[in-house]
Formats: sequence, C-alpha cells, structure tokens
Amino acid sequence: MPSRTGRVHVATTSRLYKGKLYQTHLLRRTFRVGSEVRHETLGNISHLPPQLIELIRRSLAGETFLPAAKAFRI
Repeated sequence: MPSRTGRVHVATTSRLYKGKLYQTHLLRRTFRVGSEVRHETLGNISHLPPQLIELIRRSLAGETFLPAAKAFRI
C-alpha cells in the first residue's frame, strides 16, 4: 500500500442512462506507483448539496473563504 501522499480532489463522473443523467461526486487522492498514476477513492460526497460540493472543490484547490461577518463592515 502506498504512503498517504498525493493531492486530494473532487472527481465528478456522469452517466446517461435511459434519458436520465446520473452524477457521482467522489473525494479522491492521486498518487504514482512507479510511472503509473493511480486514484484512491476516499469517500462518496454525492449526497451533499451542490453548493457544498463546489465549496469543497474550491477549498481543495487552495481558495480561502471568510465568514460574511469578517468580510464586510456595515
């Protein structure tokens, strides 16, 4: 088993079956074994709301978020 290194990202897969689109959002880690790239699924986050999935995706990409109270002053 490889060591726990590698970047974590959200992978989205789509499948069209009988006219309906099915999407799965997986939390995955990418790593190399020799010259081969492998993916390890850490969890299925498909049950979360789309806004939260996008927030996780952007957070893992390095974006920083502030609470609304700290971002604005009235």
